Amino acid sequence: MPKFLLKINIQLTCLTIFILLFSLFPAQAAELIFDSPEKASLQQEKLVIPVYLNGQGENLNALEGVLSYPQELIKLVQIQDGGSIISFWIEPPRETNGEIKFSGIIPGGYDGSTGLLFKLIFQPQQTGSGDFGWLAGRALINDGQGTAAHLTFKSPRLTIGSEPVADRENNAPLIIGLDNIPPDNFQPLIMELPEIAPGQLFLIFAAQDKQSGLDYYEIQEGNRKYVRATSPYLLRNQKRDVEIKIRAVDRQGNVREVSLPPLSEALARKNYINKLFSDIIITAVSLIVLGWFGRFIWKRKKHLHGKR
Repeated sequence: MPKFLLKINIQLTCLTIFILLFSLFPAQAAELIFDSPEKASLQQEKLVIPVYLNGQGENLNALEGVLSYPQELIKLVQIQDGGSIISFWIEPPRETNGEIKFSGIIPGGYDGSTGLLFKLIFQPQQTGSGDFGWLAGRALINDGQGTAAHLTFKSPRLTIGSEPVADRENNAPLIIGLDNIPPDNFQPLIMELPEIAPGQLFLIFAAQDKQSGLDYYEIQEGNRKYVRATSPYLLRNQKRDVEIKIRAVDRQGNVREVSLPPLSEALARKNYINKLFSDIIITAVSLIVLGWFGRFIWKRKKHLHGKR
């Protein structure tokens, strides 16, 4: 084959592959934003960096990712997810070996441009420049089909200097440990999840803490010991004949505990409420009927007495 034909053939092949690869990405896009300052100071006691989601017009209901930060420049001291648009954490943001992993669900979806995911609190360690990274992740569109949105990442390069930087929030004293408010009250549910384990009962739960953020959950079934758990949680007692207690613990150790009665007790309570409601309706109807009948008799007697 002549060289010029071989060159054209290679170019056409590369073009075809490019078009095919490009077509694999959906047109929808979303953006993850590290709201980091370009400059910070080694004299700062803390560096607060919020992480936002920009739906860019798409309604998103699920998000997961793995982020990195320049460990040689800054030290992660706390992650705050209070006020996050993610109300159902599958994996709350956690740091491991310089990587921050997270995944969660946004019931009803989010289509705004500055949806807070969490805040990262760092302490500057030394001068220099470094980058935050987006190692992996995906976002799903709230269309009932789990369509993936193309996810991009935005963050300025961070430079730590020795001179002070005018930044009111980041220059404020680092205060950790003043949260004495327990997580918000929440209502757990029990349901089957056929896609995970057909015929098995799972406990579904999600709490929020607007101050320091949630740390972990504990579950107790009957007289069993409390165990660390994540939602959905496969019930050990599938008969549902014992009380279930769920503790939500925030990052400052504050606890919110809720409970679900045994199924027999729950059914008895439901039947009692239904019976009480029925009795009230029957009594009310009876009083109305008796009142109407009494009025009818009184009018009848009055009519007959008038004829006499």
